[in-house]
Amino acid sequence: MAATYPPEHHILRDLRIENERPTEDHAITRVPVVDHVLTPEGGVRLGVIGTVIDAAGASMAITEALPNRIATVDLSYVTRSPVVDGPLVAVARLLRKGSSLLVVRVEVGDGHGSDDPQACTPAGIGLMTFAVIARKEHHADISAAGRRVSPRSSMALEHSGLAAPLFDALGLVVVDARSGVVELAKTDYVRNSFGTINGGVLTMVVEAAAEAASAAALGRPVTVIDFQIHYLDQTRVGPARTSTTVLRTSATEAVCEVTVVDAGNDDLVLTVATARAVAT
Repeated sequence: MAATYPPEHHILRDLRIENERPTEDHAITRVPVVDHVLTPEGGVRLGVIGTVIDAAGASMAITEALPNRIATVDLSYVTRSPVVDGPLVAVARLLRKGSSLLVVRVEVGDGHGSDDPQACTPAGIGLMTFAVIARKEHHADISAAGRRVSPRSSMALEHSGLAAPLFDALGLVVVDARSGVVELAKTDYVRNSFGTINGGVLTMVVEAAAEAASAAALGRPVTVIDFQIHYLDQTRVGPARTSTTVLRTSATEAVCEVTVVDAGNDDLVLTVATARAVAT
C-alpha cells in the first residue's frame, strides 16, 4: 500500500512550504524566512532555495506527467542577490513538454514582507529538468497535486517548524570539513514519494559539502551562491555521503565539484554537482 507523502514529520512541512496554482501557466511556492534557514551572514541557505525550486518546479511538472510520475534530472540556480527578509517566493513556468522530459524555469524573489510575486526583489533564476516515469504500486498517491488550478495551501501542520538550524534538523553529519565530506541518513524526515532522499534535500547536502571545502580552501567563511546539480540515481540504502574537489580558487571565491554516493550501496553515484562559493 502506498504511504502518505509527505509524512507528518518531514522537512517540507517544517519549512512551512506553501503552494499555489493560480492559473494553468504558472505555479507559486512560498516559504517564510526564519533564523534556522539562514547562513551566518543572514541570507537564506542555497539548499533551502534549491528545495523550494524543486517544489515549485515539481508542482508544474506533476500535472503534465500524471498519471505517471516525475523524477528530477537536473537543477541549477544562479544568485542575483540574497534573500534576507522573506518570504522567499518562487514562480515556476513550464518551458518545454516532451514525451519523456519536462523543463521548468523558476524565478526566485525576496518579498520583503509581501507575498505578492510582483512586489519581490529578484533573487535568482533556477532551471530544472524532470524525467517522466511510469507509476508503480508502491509510489505515494499524489493525484491531489494534479489540479491545473488550485488555491494556496500549506504543507505545514499545526506543530510544524524547524526547532534547530537546518543542517542539525536534517541530521547532517560533517565527517571531514576540510575535504568536504558530509553524510545524511535516509530517513522518513528527508524522503521523497519514492521512499528515497528528496532531491531538494540533496541540494542541502551539496551546499554543506561545498561550504565546508571552500571555507577550508580559502581559510575564511564562505557562502555558496550558485550550483548545478545532476541527479543520476536514487538513495536506496544510505547514508548519502559526499566527496568534494576544489576545482579553482581566487582571493574571494572557490568552485567545487561535489559527488554524492549511496555509501550503503557500494558507493552508487547519486548526484554530481558543481558549486560556487564566495568569501564573506
